[in-house]
Amino acid sequence: MELSYVDLLGDRERHKVDATVTTDHPASSYGIPVVVLADGEALDVQSWLILLYRVERATPEELDALRMALSPYAEPVLADNAVIETEAES
Repeated sequence: MELSYVDLLGDRERHKVDATVTTDHPASSYGIPVVVLADGEALDVQSWLILLYRVERATPEELDALRMALSPYAEPVLADNAVIETEAES
């Protein structure tokens, strides 16, 4: 899955980053998935909201897992040109 965020403390530009949603991370508990960035750090809901994260590319299954990871505080925001991949495209 590919996400993007606005670097508010740096250049104030939107940057893309790879991420996964998993329950196999120390930040996950009780089977609730977490968003894990490419550097291995978990993304918390506050950062999702403050840094204006949005989905650039994901599968329907990744979107479902992301909804669970952000619930009940936030919903995934799709970029204007977001790509939702089907199995044939993956």
